[in-house]
Amino acid sequence: MQTQLAPMPPSTRRHNEINPVVTIAGAAIAFVIINVAWAIAAAVSDFAPSHLEVLSAFSDLLGDESRYGSLFPMIGSSLERFVPALVIGGIVGGAAGLVSTSSSIARAIVDPLASVLRIAAFIGLPQVLLVTRGLSSSVQIVPTTVAVAATLALAIGRAKGSEGSEGSAIVTNGIRTALAIGWGALMFTETLGSRDGLAATAFESRALLQTDVMVAVSLVAIAIPLILDQIVRIGARLIVDNQR
Repeated sequence: MQTQLAPMPPSTRRHNEINPVVTIAGAAIAFVIINVAWAIAAAVSDFAPSHLEVLSAFSDLLGDESRYGSLFPMIGSSLERFVPALVIGGIVGGAAGLVSTSSSIARAIVDPLASVLRIAAFIGLPQVLLVTRGLSSSVQIVPTTVAVAATLALAIGRAKGSEGSEGSAIVTNGIRTALAIGWGALMFTETLGSRDGLAATAFESRALLQTDVMVAVSLVAIAIPLILDQIVRIGARLIVDNQR
């Protein structure tokens, strides 16, 4: 007999809701800690670039004065791979997740398969594709697609048995996790053999010991999934508010 999860009491739901003031304060504290640690590292190390050096490199990238070209084509190259992978992975992962909720047998098959594929998107699959097919732009979207699909399938499967806002929260967190893992898979794949894109540029600048460029490009690569994550969070919150 299948056990249904009891709905969370109102007090628990209120406890789990994120206070915007606490969120902003926490982000501000984290920002200060990171920048202080960065300043200390730049002061004691010959390889860690200072804030001013990174800002200068960022300015060169925006003005197309860097040997690596302009920042915007780098972002465009990465997004050209990420968006199709996100759409395809979302469709496949959503379908697999729905299949896993149809029966206990289906979930027993889908869950371990998705767990293995999510790891293989980083270890195994990119390397095999590099050796057998080369890492063209079309091939590079494969690990990202697999990572997104596997993560989303797991989230939808785990949302079964949850009710109302709890189930929606699980799926929303699954989408956010899929975005992060999918973007990470793309960045890793780009370092293996791509000639364009954010991670490829960061990897090339690292090899040339141009750490200011490496950090500037890496910060942009970090900012993109954070922005997408906030878009998902805001969208999910609006949907929940409209349903009340």
